[in-house]
Amino acid sequence: MSNRARKENAVVGKNSSAVLTQEIVDVHGAWVADQGRLVG
Repeated sequence: MSNRARKENAVVGKNSSAVLTQEIVDVHGAWVADQGRLVG
């Protein structure tokens, strides 16, 4: 998890799951883009 997200989680505890979910989506999107490049 990025330091920025960790700070946001500390400040806005009730939104931490939403922040974490967004990070997972970002990472997954990057992974899918990588797979697309590899497959061509």
